[in-house]
This record gives sequence, C-alpha cells and structure tokens, in this order.
Amino acid sequence: MAVRLGKLSVRQKLLGALALHLLLMLGLGAFAWRGMGFMKERAQLVEKRTIPLLRNVDEIDHLQTRYRSLQLEYLIHSNAADRERIENEILGVERSVDGRLDRQLTLFSALPRNEPPASFLAMSLAWRRYKGAHHQRFLPVASRSNTGTVQPALSRLNPLYQDLLATTRQFAHQSELEATAALDAVAGTYRGSRQVILLATFASLLVSAGLGFVLAEAAHRAQHAAQAASAAKSLFLATMSHELRTPLNAMLGYAQLLRLEARAKGDSSLGEDLDRLVGAGRHLTAVIDNILDFSKIEQGKVDVLVEEVELDGLLSEVVALLAPSAAERGNRLELVSDGKLGRLATDAAKLRQILFNLLSNAVKFTADGRIALRAERTPAGLALQVEDSGIGIAAEHLALIFQPFEQADGSITRRFGGTGLGLVVSRQLAEMLGGSLTVTSRPGEGSTFRVALPASKRVSA
Repeated sequence: MAVRLGKLSVRQKLLGALALHLLLMLGLGAFAWRGMGFMKERAQLVEKRTIPLLRNVDEIDHLQTRYRSLQLEYLIHSNAADRERIENEILGVERSVDGRLDRQLTLFSALPRNEPPASFLAMSLAWRRYKGAHHQRFLPVASRSNTGTVQPALSRLNPLYQDLLATTRQFAHQSELEATAALDAVAGTYRGSRQVILLATFASLLVSAGLGFVLAEAAHRAQHAAQAASAAKSLFLATMSHELRTPLNAMLGYAQLLRLEARAKGDSSLGEDLDRLVGAGRHLTAVIDNILDFSKIEQGKVDVLVEEVELDGLLSEVVALLAPSAAERGNRLELVSDGKLGRLATDAAKLRQILFNLLSNAVKFTADGRIALRAERTPAGLALQVEDSGIGIAAEHLALIFQPFEQADGSITRRFGGTGLGLVVSRQLAEMLGGSLTVTSRPGEGSTFRVALPASKRVSA
C-alpha cells in the first residue's frame, strides 16, 4: 500500500486527500442533518404533547379535588340559594374537566400515528362514571334532605372517586415517564451527535495534517530540485566560462602581438582590423568575467576581504582605466569629489568591480555625452553616483535591469550586446559590502546609479 501511494503524483495525493476530506464533511453534514431532525421531532413532541399533557393532568386533578369539595359543601348547606350556587359551580367544574379531556384528545390526534393511551381512556371513563353517579345517585337524594340518609349516599360514591383518582394518577405517571423518555432521547441524540462530530473533526484534522504533509513534501522536493538546478546552472556557467576564457586569452594575446607587428610594419589597414579584434576579445572577456562572478556568488564561493582602502586613489584609477573607452565614443568622463575622501574599511577589489561595471554600462549606453563619477563622504559612510546622459531607462523597465540575464528590452541587447549580468553582480557585491545599489532614470535624458556603503561594517560573504 505504501509503495502504491509512493507512486502517486503530488496532484493525485492532493486530490485524494481533498476527496476524503469532502466525504468526511458530507458524512458529517448528513449525520448532523439526521440528528437535528430527530432532536427537532422529539422537541416538538415534548412541546406539543408532553408539556400540555402534564399541565392538563395537573388541572384535571385539581378540578376533581374541587368537585369533591363542592359535593361536601353541598351537604353542609341546607339553604336553597347556597345549594343552587354550589350546583352551578359543580356544573362549571364539570364543563372544565370535559374541556380538558377534549383538549387531551385534540393533542393526541394532532400528532401522526398517536392514539390516546389506555390510561387516558380509563381516566375518561372513570370521570364519566363518577359524574353520572353524582347526577343520578347523589344529587337526587341530597337535594331532598340532609339527614342521615345523605352521608351514606356520598359514601357510596367513594369507590368511584377512588377509581377516578387512581386512573388520573396512573395517567399522570405515564405522562411523566413519556416526558422523561423524550428528554432522554434528545439528550442521547445530542451526546451521540457530539461524539460523531468530535470524531469527524479529529478525522478532518488528520486529513488536513496529511494535506500539509503532502504540500510540505512537494515544497521540499521542489526546493531541492530548484537548488540542484541552480547549482547545476552555476557549475555549468563556471565550467564553460573557464573553458572559454583559456583559449580566448590566447587568441587575445596573439591578436595584440599581431597588432604590434602591423604597427611596426606601418600596415594601417591590418592594424584597424586587429584593433577591432582586440576590442571584441576584451568585450567577450568582460562578459565571461561577469558570468564567472555571478556563478561564484550564486554558489556562495565569494569571500570578502575587508581592508583600509584609500578612496581617492581607487576612484582615480577606475576613471583612468575607462577614459580611453569613453573617449572612443565621444564621451567626457570625469571624477567629481573634493579629493579628501580618506580611507574606508571595505573590499577594494569588489568596490573597483562595482564602479567598473557601472562606468562601463554608462560608456556603452552613452555617445557624445557626459559621464560623471561623484563621490562624497556622509555621516553613514560613502555615497557614490555614476551619472550619464545616455539613452535612459523607462520606468516600467527599471525593475528588470537587476534580474539575471535581463535588459530593459530586446532592442538594447541587439544594439549594444551584453548578458545583462553586470548590474546584477554589482548589486550583489554592494549588498555583500553592507551597502546598496539603486537607480533613477528617464528615457532620453540619462541614468543615475547610486551606491551607498557604510563607514564601518562587518561584512560577510
């Protein structure tokens, strides 16, 4: 079973877990619906029959007691007016009891498949017998005299009265048992529903945990695959770059030797071709260096060597190195600072590479314009700006230029070439030095790249 589950894809596992979760929820919903229906039925039974029945039984018992009391009172009074009043009260009690019994029948008939119980029928029969004996045997004798013949007449009603009391109590007891059973049924259904809901909730939590496990497993596998792919890509780039740079350096060396020889012989046409060859070789070398730097950073193999760097000399060196390239494109490259920048604890090689990449970009995208490297000390450390009057970058493309192998748009790659790694590497190096690299630009007006480095920062690779 475990082997079969292991062969399922992540999508199949998720769909299976979701289907199981849905079945659990549907089953829980069906059970809850059924349980609620049963509890509603029992509650309606208690509300519509049991509670009114108990109330009616209490009222009937009270009326029967009152009926007996009026009979005794009738014996005591000999005045015709009092007896007439008592007879009217007795008739009122009889109407009330009859009304209660009729209401009981209505309650029984209102519920489906419910007939009056035997105890109720016995109580009703006992009441009719007792009421009939009152009118036929007691009242005729009591209305003529209140002598010794009256008391035996009332005593002869005692068996009927005791039978009435017994049947009434039996019906009351049965009604109480029915009410207790209905309440117990509701409570039992509630307890059973609660247990099922708890079990279903626990099962749902297990399914959710299974879903989380599947997702975590999928995420782990995806992360592992992405890391492996990234490592393979970086290794491939580093290997290929090394393999390309070795023959390229040899070709570039031979081209420089041939250029010197052509100049010595005065062959200007061959010298111009060799100049183009050397320029292309240097460009390709720079591209390969960027790829190597990017792959090293991706693999975490770049170390930061912090030392005291003399800033004025380093900036002047970078500007002097790129001045010939800027002049070839008709640009004026200048360094703007007060010449008193002092020293900074940072990695000189990486700071040099950041500035070289930014100035090289400015030279590449500016023609017959102005390029400036501005530097000033700030309370936070060092602020550098590379400004150019080149083609600029549209606002919607600014986020792309710091993505690997991306440039503002495809036409730039076709016109100017490059891999789109120079700015990526520069930003990564700036962050490794504890600083940042940002840009502002307007199409047709130029760009400004800002580098901020801390005055003293513990940096790590």
